[in-house]
Amino acid sequence: TLTPAQIIGKLNISIEKVLKQDERLSFNEGMDIAVCKIFHVVENQVSLEFAGAKRPLYYVTQSEKTLQILKGDRKSVGSGTYPPYQFTNHQLTLTKGDMLYLCSDGFADQNNPERKKFGERTLHQLLSDCSEKPATLQKTILVEALEAYQADAEQRDDITLLGIRL
Repeated sequence: TLTPAQIIGKLNISIEKVLKQDERLSFNEGMDIAVCKIFHVVENQVSLEFAGAKRPLYYVTQSEKTLQILKGDRKSVGSGTYPPYQFTNHQLTLTKGDMLYLCSDGFADQNNPERKKFGERTLHQLLSDCSEKPATLQKTILVEALEAYQADAEQRDDITLLGIRL
């Protein structure tokens, strides 16, 4: 089976071909992505592999109770590099009950009516504060916080946030 880094690497090559980046001088197209592969090691221990193209893996352990950030590479998929960029595979062991989050940049980049972004720092604090709560309550808290911040400002990007309790 492929590692998350290999999956992103293959996607990177495919995107570069589809966008014909070898024929063009502009490499601004592309996307940011995070891939996580989860598997059990022993009873309460969960092992995972993660790779990101300009996207991190956020997690909160039951012991630390603060948001931890495992950064992805600082390259987008479809960045047009030759030879193709080799993404980094990270391995992590966590405990059942810990919380993982994968997300697009849309939540943090959402503007309010004054055109000020929600912000990564605010999102990090929000995830840290609600991580111990049940998933349905976390969703409610996150949606309400975003709607209150956004008010009547138009949504400017996709907003994807996936939370997983191990």
